[in-house]
Amino acid sequence: MFNGSIVFVGAYAEGMQDNYSVASMRNGAQMYGVEIQANIVQALLEGETTLRVSPVLATIAQVAAVGALLLCCTGAKSGARWWRR
Repeated sequence: MFNGSIVFVGAYAEGMQDNYSVASMRNGAQMYGVEIQANIVQALLEGETTLRVSPVLATIAQVAAVGALLLCCTGAKSGARWWRR
């Protein structure tokens, strides 16, 4: 009956408190945990897990992330007083 299928078993009722807000739902609607897991597996099987970004935008994001990390690390070493100089 389930040969070659992926079967998820989980709570699917409001009283079970297994519902979560997700970014893809409109109007504050929520999804159940088992439904989220099923969507993840479906995306993996269909190969829809990556988002293509332009190289320029990727470089800007990487530089910003490294800059923020360096700013946090140097601020922590100097006692977080680096902005008062």
